Amino acid sequence: MKEMAYGKDFGGEDKNEKATASLEKLIATPKKNKFGARTLEEFEMNLDIMNTDAMQRLCVKVGETPSGSRMFLKKKLRLAFKKHTAPKRVIQGGSPRK
Repeated sequence: MKEMAYGKDFGGEDKNEKATASLEKLIATPKKNKFGARTLEEFEMNLDIMNTDAMQRLCVKVGETPSGSRMFLKKKLRLAFKKHTAPKRVIQGGSPRK
């Protein structure tokens, strides 16, 4: 006999919980990248509120040299973000035309 209280089956996971978990996986929003933003606009907003120390730590995290003024760091991070989010080019090999 299963123990039940308040309509909850304590013998195992509820069917609704399983369905909810699988549904959340299907419609989950993309995770943020190492820059902490999904879009350039979101990243720009983050840069605007960062101080120089935070920008230097972010540079180290993303593999950039953390040197220069605040404006230079901002420019460097913006360029690194654009490179990171740019579409990747794929070169397919094949036999040359004769």
